[in-house]
Amino acid sequence: MERTASDSSGRPVTVLDRTIDLGAVSWAAIGWAIVLATAVAVRLGNLDVWGLSPAEAYRTYHAFAFYEGRPSLPGADLPTTAPLFLLLQAFGFFLFGATDATARIAPALLGLGMLGLIGALRPFVGRPAALGMAAVAALSPTLVWSSRTAQPEIAVAFCALLLVVAVLRAGLGGTAVRRWAIGAGAALGALIASGPSSISVLIALGAGAGLATVFDRARASNDDPDAPPEGEPGATVRGLRALFGSGETAGLFGIGAFVALAACFTRLFSDIPALSGLATTFADWGRLLGNDTSPTSSRFFLLAILLYEIMAVVFAVVAVYSGRLDGDGALGWTFFAGWFAAALVLFSFSAGSTPDHAVHVALPLVLLAGGAIGDLFAAVNWRNVLRGPGGLLILALLGVFVASVAFAVLIGRTGEAVDEGRATVQAVVAGLIVVLFGVAAYGVIRNPDPAARVVRPGAVLLLVVLLVLGAYSLRSTVLLNFYEADEGRELLAQETATAAVQPLVARVTRLSRDVTVAQGSVRDPTGGNGLGIAVDQRLQWPFRWYFRQFPDLQVVAAGQAPLQTSQVVIAPDRTGMADAGYTPFDYPYVNRVPATYQNPDILDVVRHLVVPGNWLDGTRYLLYRDLETDPDPTTIAVGFNAELSARLIPNSGPFDLFDRAGQGRGRGQLDRPRGIAVAPDGSAIYVVDQDNLRVQTFDADGRFVGIWGGDGGGYTFGTQFQQGPSGIATGADGLIYVADTWNHRIVVFDASGAVIRQFGENGDTGGSPTAAVPNLDGKFFGPRGVAVDDGASEVYVVDTGNERVQVFGPDGSFKRTFGGNGSGPNQLLEPVGIALGPDGRVYVADTNNGRISVWDKAGNALDQWPVPAWIGSTDFSPYLTFGLDGNLYATSANTGSVEVLGSGGEILSPITQVGNELLQAPVGIATAPDGAILITDQGSHAVHRYQPAAAVLAPLIPNQGQGQVPPQGEEVEIVDPPLDATLTSETLPEPPVGNG
Repeated sequence: MERTASDSSGRPVTVLDRTIDLGAVSWAAIGWAIVLATAVAVRLGNLDVWGLSPAEAYRTYHAFAFYEGRPSLPGADLPTTAPLFLLLQAFGFFLFGATDATARIAPALLGLGMLGLIGALRPFVGRPAALGMAAVAALSPTLVWSSRTAQPEIAVAFCALLLVVAVLRAGLGGTAVRRWAIGAGAALGALIASGPSSISVLIALGAGAGLATVFDRARASNDDPDAPPEGEPGATVRGLRALFGSGETAGLFGIGAFVALAACFTRLFSDIPALSGLATTFADWGRLLGNDTSPTSSRFFLLAILLYEIMAVVFAVVAVYSGRLDGDGALGWTFFAGWFAAALVLFSFSAGSTPDHAVHVALPLVLLAGGAIGDLFAAVNWRNVLRGPGGLLILALLGVFVASVAFAVLIGRTGEAVDEGRATVQAVVAGLIVVLFGVAAYGVIRNPDPAARVVRPGAVLLLVVLLVLGAYSLRSTVLLNFYEADEGRELLAQETATAAVQPLVARVTRLSRDVTVAQGSVRDPTGGNGLGIAVDQRLQWPFRWYFRQFPDLQVVAAGQAPLQTSQVVIAPDRTGMADAGYTPFDYPYVNRVPATYQNPDILDVVRHLVVPGNWLDGTRYLLYRDLETDPDPTTIAVGFNAELSARLIPNSGPFDLFDRAGQGRGRGQLDRPRGIAVAPDGSAIYVVDQDNLRVQTFDADGRFVGIWGGDGGGYTFGTQFQQGPSGIATGADGLIYVADTWNHRIVVFDASGAVIRQFGENGDTGGSPTAAVPNLDGKFFGPRGVAVDDGASEVYVVDTGNERVQVFGPDGSFKRTFGGNGSGPNQLLEPVGIALGPDGRVYVADTNNGRISVWDKAGNALDQWPVPAWIGSTDFSPYLTFGLDGNLYATSANTGSVEVLGSGGEILSPITQVGNELLQAPVGIATAPDGAILITDQGSHAVHRYQPAAAVLAPLIPNQGQGQVPPQGEEVEIVDPPLDATLTSETLPEPPVGNG
């Protein structure tokens, strides 16, 4: 009779009543628990952090169509290749619903399943090695990335590993061989049903098995003690013999393969003709090898492995050097090395390879390296490390590493340092620290006292290497999979959807809900999805997926979207939208592949490794993926009809400049306007609409003309610290110069808004007390004020942050610079505005010094005029202009005034009111040819037109030389001009050059 567990009273105890003996839990079990928990976190966490790429959306939409039991597209069939992935995605929709996250849950679960398969390798590689393999696979940037994208390559990798496990397990013999024969056949069928790349993976597996067999025989003939006995096959050969050594197991293998192939390619026997997909798979594999064209370079996979899997590369070398992986059946390093080498060659030189195939190159390398790491952990004397001198050796070696990184960074900075001698000394000190830590490490290793000597110092050294490279790999995994993939800077994440795709979809969905929620129909029973959307066929992915619930979605021929009667149109550009009555908006769509990724230069990589001057740039790329030039994403145009435009931009105008339309994004509305400029002939007014990231244009009377940038399209201005573009100026040739502050450049437009040229890039002088800094000429921290000297053909730019003024030719060629960080006569602190006076001098708003600095055009400091309204104020942006009366007008946002200074710097009566409107936070300022002063007010989000009086304003405070301010407590009489005074063209000089 079977015995059952019972408690002390004799009552039976169920499984749920039993206790867990924590004392019996091994460290290996704890290790596996940590590995699995980590793998779950990085694979299942925040799967919808960015939108589906066009390629992902294509497959996801077809899986959704299969799940719903309808054709994928009108008149089209479901894809016939990679049917296994389609089935898995559809099953995910069945279990969890259809979202971006559930579209990626099938690959995430496959990635987790691979860890279980690795655990099944324990009899062949040993328990420590299997745990090490699982740990590296859990955090591998490449494997995690493939597990988080809705692409079938992770299914190929999973099935390949399943096939390896089934074949090896069959070789163990016993009664389970029949089950493993069926499993191996099913794994092969599923592998082929996962996509055309599976054929290349099969060849790579065969190469690994062949190399392992040849190597085992060679070692046996050389009396290698770790080799299988001569005449005894290795693990792979033993497994293959078990499968095909008898007709029974071979037949079972064939049955498993046939059933898997038939079930997958017929999509669970629902479409028998779809079996043709098997032939299509092999045809597609042929095209993958030689006919398809892909922008992926033949050097891509090698560079991707070195960038993301450097830890695996290092420890794979360790595995080869150690020469074995323990375990009964001895699956040696040669199998994984041969698998890796064959995959690297096959995918590197296949014409149709894509970055998604990187997982097939990385997987065998990760397994090989993980085995070495597991063996390392088993070999380390942890008592010596945790309680003995091994811990001191680890600290000393970590000190060597940290000091070496500091040395490399400091060496890289010496060439651009303001004080090169000081920078060199710092680098030398870092080098000495490296030596000191190295000597300390040597002392610990060579300690003459046996009791204080490190046990197996080589293993401790490898442990330090593992700590360093493991930290780098973890950072790479997190950045790639959670932060950087939608930025276009990651080598593996190419042609991904930008961060704007999901908000765009959400915006259209909300509009549809607001407009059609009460308009339910047979096609839209619940209402809310009745919006008509026309999508250009060139952009159908991912929008077919995102608007799948919209019955009135239509995909039309190229160029025909604006000609439909839909409420929303999506096309590659704005062509025809305005004429058809749509208000178009530009959105970033898909990230372009950087040019350096399309044709990577191995020599350039080597230079960044061996040339000290490149070490800093190389380090910044490794840690932050900083590129010399970030590629601009592909943009699309989305047009909304009049009804929707009114909802998106209430009171969308157009409003005239002086209509007081209030803060907003409508045409003619402003949001914290900043710079302002007037065309030389007075025919146009240009306003920098800072928070809307655009420039708005008006005619001489203030009537709205157009928009450059922002929702208006065209150029994209940079933004940071809740700030956008700033200064603006015009030239006699009709060109408009705009300070694109946070793209660190000046953009030159023509009168139609077309970009003529750009100049400048990011550069930081590091608080240099002088303006001229090596290698930073023409570079900006944050350009603000701009002024154009037409007579000398020069453009003056205030380089705020670098505390200087730079002078360029109209073509952007650098000429000279002056200023520097400080409060001396020839220095500046947070300069902003600039104006060229009628006396030929240059006037700069030296904000944090509370003064206006006067220079000649050569850059020599002449005078400094204190501005009492600025003293003690911070975080404001004063701009300057000269009026036709010869006075200098300077905005003061914090005091709600425009300060007026006479030709000698004397303080005159400030402007605090225009008409019946009080100034709130005036910033930009410019002079029109008729003498009017135009002022942007960020407090009221408006522009004021102020007409100075004809008479010269009476001085309020004399200001000579360094200037004087009234003593505290003294009363000062302000003399205002007559209210009826007027200006005429006969009494006023030509307008001076200034900026807003």
